[in-house]
Amino acid sequence: MAEGENESPRPRASPYDEAVDALSSLITKRSRADKSNKGDRFDILYDYIKMLDLEEPISKMKVIHVAGTKGKLTLLGSGFL
Repeated sequence: MAEGENESPRPRASPYDEAVDALSSLITKRSRADKSNKGDRFDILYDYIKMLDLEEPISKMKVIHVAGTKGKLTLLGSGFL
C-alpha cells in the first residue's frame, strides 16, 4: 500500500473557520504605542482624509467599530456570522 492510501481525506475548513483563522493570525502580543501623543494620531488621520478628499465618501459609510481586547470573534460568531 502506498503511503497515504488508507488515510481519509481531510475535511475542508468552512469559510467561517477560514475567516476566524485569518483574523486570529492578526493578533499580536505587542505593547501599544506611546500614549503621550494619542490625540495627535487622530489629527493626523483627519489631515490625511482631507488631503485625499475622502470626507464625503467616508461620511456616507455605515460602519460599526468593534473595539476592545479579546472576545470579538465570540461576539461576531454568535450573532452576526
